[in-house]
Amino acid sequence: MIDGRKLCCIHASAFPRIGITDFEHIKIIAKNIRDLIYLEEPYWNRSIAEPPKNNLGMYLELKSHTGKVMDTTTFKQMYLNSPDPKWQPPLSNQCMIMPRN
Repeated sequence: MIDGRKLCCIHASAFPRIGITDFEHIKIIAKNIRDLIYLEEPYWNRSIAEPPKNNLGMYLELKSHTGKVMDTTTFKQMYLNSPDPKWQPPLSNQCMIMPRN
């Protein structure tokens, strides 16, 4: 059974297993689910420097799990407690000359 918690995580590849086999129907349903819960459309050529999803998408993915902590977590708490998902290289001086020991 698919409930609201799992709706944001369902992939188009799972539709044939629940009886939806027409590809045009799969595209329409997947787009309507994304529009319904305000998820961005997947981009096939996404840079690895970008976060995997927008903040709302990451929050909905977090809320898809169950448990006492997940049920009480708000969007603001998740946003303030989670580190920035974008990877940043360590900030250092690449040309620093170190003394010999």
